Amino acid sequence: MSALKGLAQRPPSDWALLQARVRPDLAETLKAAARASGRSYSAHLESLLEKIRADAGGKMPILRSDIEDGDRPSIATVSDATSTSSSPEDH
Repeated sequence: MSALKGLAQRPPSDWALLQARVRPDLAETLKAAARASGRSYSAHLESLLEKIRADAGGKMPILRSDIEDGDRPSIATVSDATSTSSSPEDH
């Protein structure tokens, strides 16, 4: 049973705990999208990450600039970074 009535819950298995601090407006937007989809917050976030990876050809994108500076980040993928350098700072 899900912690919130009406939301789908996955069967128990091996899952990794992922924690991150984000701006409150982003957290609220994600929570609202999860509620609208009828899925849990974590299930919605996982689907969003899967879509981002699929849209990048099966590789997780890497943002290449400091978002706080207001620059539009350039995107590479994990395999792009590991094939040319062991450190993203080298790019």
